[in-house]
Amino acid sequence: MSEALSILEKFIEPLGWKSFGLRKGANTVAPVVQMGSGIKEYRSSIDYLFFRGGAVETGFRFSDITVNASIWGSHAPRSARIDTNGFATSIHKTGLYRYGTEINKKNKLMENNLGGSIEISSGNFMVGATSFWLGYDHEITSTSVSNYNGKEGFLKSGYISYFTEKYTVGGEVSEDGRGNYGAKAGAQFLFDWIDIGLAYRRFDKDYRTPFGYNFGESQSPANEEGIYLGCQLNFSPNFQIAMYADKYKSLGATYYVPGGIEGLDLFSEFLYRFDPANIIKLRVQRESKTDRRKQESDDYATYDRTRLNVRLDYEGRIVRGLNYRLRLDGVMVDFEDYFEQELGLVGFAELKYQVLDDLGIGGRLTKFSTDSYESAIWQYEAIFPGYTISQPLYLNGTRYYLFIKYSPIKHLTLRIRYTMLTKFNVEKLGSGYDEIIGSEDNRVYFQIDFTI
Repeated sequence: MSEALSILEKFIEPLGWKSFGLRKGANTVAPVVQMGSGIKEYRSSIDYLFFRGGAVETGFRFSDITVNASIWGSHAPRSARIDTNGFATSIHKTGLYRYGTEINKKNKLMENNLGGSIEISSGNFMVGATSFWLGYDHEITSTSVSNYNGKEGFLKSGYISYFTEKYTVGGEVSEDGRGNYGAKAGAQFLFDWIDIGLAYRRFDKDYRTPFGYNFGESQSPANEEGIYLGCQLNFSPNFQIAMYADKYKSLGATYYVPGGIEGLDLFSEFLYRFDPANIIKLRVQRESKTDRRKQESDDYATYDRTRLNVRLDYEGRIVRGLNYRLRLDGVMVDFEDYFEQELGLVGFAELKYQVLDDLGIGGRLTKFSTDSYESAIWQYEAIFPGYTISQPLYLNGTRYYLFIKYSPIKHLTLRIRYTMLTKFNVEKLGSGYDEIIGSEDNRVYFQIDFTI
């Protein structure tokens, strides 16, 4: 069944699920106020967020007031580790069932979800509320901030927004099933030469919702308070500068830092268009954040970890339908005086060619060299619609992929992709169940899309 939680794609919400939530990045203004798109199909390969059941969404209008309402119900299996006392101690989220221990977790936890939402709008003003009951057949005792904690409960939320052509403001307050609160608010101001976004979020240390989304340092809405200011300077249609500053802290201990964390994230990107097909970008990001790590003496050091990233990116076109992209990423990581400073460098060349209206091919070749995982540079790849990865590249090696997209008939699309990761001077890749003996990781992906 397609996703039942239409809730909440409709407003600023810690409660609702989003397929690909906006993170901090070059889009520095738009994410501060999040709006939704209603009920839609679930296309991800991840098996712990889908819903199985039914949903109804309707609306009506009288005078100058519009009312939209949704109800839904879902009964879906989740994969989890159940201990001898009958508690779900962890939720399995990889979608992989390769070995006995993984197979034994499959569909061991049943999740029930019943709820509804109502939204009333008049002119530029909108107010709404939602609530749903979440119940499991085993009590969840996982400490992960992305999992529900307990066996059942009602999650509630109320939101409000006001929007005009030049500005939008909105906010929401929510409560999880155990009396913990979350709140967020945002505002956008659009002017001729500058756009400004301001956002605030605060989630109690023990706030938990499995479908939540946070525009902040952590994607999960829990144990975080922060204020964000972003802007985009529009000097001309061809030249823009985007910037943001995000100051945040945890409200309690985190998994790695018992005393909690504080951080400051600063970002700027300069973009210039020579023409619609040829664009150059320069990005600089500096983030200082509390971290903790074991020293050679086996004692733990708590310090401010500062990471400086610089990126130069060029997109161009050779002929119609044949586009290329060149990128160079550099990183410097400083650990105060506790550990040696680290450096990293990653570069790639990418080519995409629309051979025919129904046939596209392309590929990317990447070379990377970093001192260790601490200086890894993450590279985003959109494998297929509904499936993306962000690959950490570290040590020394290469990564490349080739793809073909073909639509033999109007409603049918075939996609195939081959990737190979090679690391030099290593005897194995990954660890645990993902461990590969040798220095190469080869993968083939295949997807068929049929639409009506």
